[in-house]
Order: sequence, then C-alpha cells, then structure tokens
Amino acid sequence: MSCFFLHVAIESYWHIGSGRGGGLAVDAVVHKDGDGLPELPGRGLRGLVRDAAQRAEDWGHLPKNWTAAWFGTDTRHYPKAANQEPRDDDAFRVDRHHTQDGRLIFDNAVLPRALRDWLRHDPDNLRDHFYRHLYATALDPERGTALPRSLRGMEVVVPLDLVAPLTLKPEAQGSGEDLVASLRRCLPLIRGLGLARTRGLGRCRITLEVKP
Repeated sequence: MSCFFLHVAIESYWHIGSGRGGGLAVDAVVHKDGDGLPELPGRGLRGLVRDAAQRAEDWGHLPKNWTAAWFGTDTRHYPKAANQEPRDDDAFRVDRHHTQDGRLIFDNAVLPRALRDWLRHDPDNLRDHFYRHLYATALDPERGTALPRSLRGMEVVVPLDLVAPLTLKPEAQGSGEDLVASLRRCLPLIRGLGLARTRGLGRCRITLEVKP
C-alpha cells in the first residue's frame, strides 16, 4: 500500500497563531509543538487543501461533489429544520446530524524526523533561530509620525520545509490513484498560509509525494 505525504515548502516568514501573547516582546507568538519546534496543525492544512479542492471543483477541474466525498460535507449546506430537535436551539448541532465524514486524515506538518530528533537534544538551543520578531506601527497621515500605542509585534518563523502524512480511511482504500491525480490538480492553487498571507507572509508551495 502506498504512503502519501504533503510536502510544504514555505518560502517567506510565516505565522500560525497560538492565541497567546509574548509579553513585552511581541503581541502574538506562533504555534509550536511540545518541544518548541515549528509545526503546521493538521486542521489548518486540511482547510487549505479543502479550499483549493473546492475552487478546482467549482471551476470544473474536479468532478462534482469530489470535495465533499473526500473532505466531508459542510454544515452550512443544511439549514435547520423546524422542531427537529426541540430542546436544542443550536443550528450547527442539529446540522451535524446530516453531515458525512471525509475520507482523508491530515496529520500535522512538521520538520523531518532526523532534524527533530537532533534538535530535541540540542544543548545550544539552536531552535531559537527558527523565529524572528516583526514590528509594525500606524502612522499619522499628516505628520508622518507614529501614532501613540500603535506599535505591534509579531513572532514569525523563518522559511523552511515541512512534511505531513496523509492517511486514507479504510473505506477509501483502492482510491489512491484518483486521489493523487486530483490533488495534484488543485494543490498549485495554494499560494500562502497563515496570518497575513495576502500581505506577503506565508508564501508556499505544497506538493504531494507518494512512497511505495
């Protein structure tokens, strides 16, 4: 059985938020794994690929309903029926009873195993060199000076390559050839990831690798 991997080549500084601040140094720090190393969560990677697949499908480059079959259906397509679950006013909870699971499982995109194992025992804390601080401020349009209290700092990760295993659920076994061909049509649509990807951060190329 073949093994599938997504290779994520990130070509600029990038930021996947952790939801936490960095004290006096920066206002937002990046998501890291338990060893303090950069990673791209599988749920975020799945969202990027799903969005690319849906666009490819909408433009006629993938069969109709291909995205829903591989990634699962979306609750937004199923409006709440009246009195379907009288004790629950949460429309999304009701909608979930109508959805179906996708056939793909996305793992986190991480550094190559050999590099991760070496960095875990690195006494010089070289992992700190993965990160930089970027700062921006708002300017007074008339004076051209910085507005008070407008300085903001963000932690970013340097350009690097990550790898994410892609697993087919049992019911999807035997569909690998269709998956490979279809993903290779839509993955080039992904040009950026993370925060501020429309402003130059997170420029990337994602490709599919197949190993026997």
